Amino acid sequence: MFRTLIIALLVAIAVNGVSNSYLLAHIDDGLEEARRQTSSHIRKIETDFNSTNQAILSRTDAIAKNVTSYAKDFRDHVSESLVSRQEAEIDFGDIKSRLDVISLLDTEIVSSLDDQGRQINLTDTNVAVFQDLISEVNAKLIELEADLEATRNLNIVDVAVDAYKEIAVYEEDSNLQPCSALPINRNEQASALQAEVENSRAVGIHDINVLFDIKTDGSAILKNMESSTASSRQKRAVSRYINGLRFNEREELLYGCAMIVKLDVRSE
Repeated sequence: MFRTLIIALLVAIAVNGVSNSYLLAHIDDGLEEARRQTSSHIRKIETDFNSTNQAILSRTDAIAKNVTSYAKDFRDHVSESLVSRQEAEIDFGDIKSRLDVISLLDTEIVSSLDDQGRQINLTDTNVAVFQDLISEVNAKLIELEADLEATRNLNIVDVAVDAYKEIAVYEEDSNLQPCSALPINRNEQASALQAEVENSRAVGIHDINVLFDIKTDGSAILKNMESSTASSRQKRAVSRYINGLRFNEREELLYGCAMIVKLDVRSE
């Protein structure tokens, strides 16, 4: 019985040892398989990591290249903008210069139109004077016919011109400067005026107010003439007197010069 127990115990021990050996061998095989799988998984992770890292590096390099390209394009755009701005400033300066030239031409055109307007006004004045001359001629013809009838009963009245006096030359509504200019041919024109009014029948003292401009070449342009007592013939003589005056040359037109021509016509 004891021997059987011992044999059973030994058998159990042997079976347990074999089982343990088998279990240990199986565990070793499992551990080795686990190690192999772990190594393979680690290698796979390393490969994936390297691939991912390489992709990241490639993407980063592409981004860096794109940023560099964008920066270059931006710098080029800024440079082009600066050049365009400079060209625009140059063009603006050129346009401003052209506008200044146009403004100067416009001023000259306006001045020319003003001169032409004054010439037209002078023409209108001369036409009116001519019409007055025709009317006076007609009146003189009628008067002459009447005088021929009365020559036997009337003595011819001779008219003498004592003098004329220019009271003053002064500024009146002048836009530029005081009208202080004096004519340089006053005596010649005065003699011509005296000769024209010698035979005038409108005796008495006549104040003739005249308004004229002085051009840059020194010539005078009659603008207006008024008198409540002078005859048309006397007015025409004064008109020729004013238009015949000459002044020193000047740089600018002189507007609104006023003068009073006083005629003292007496009968003998």
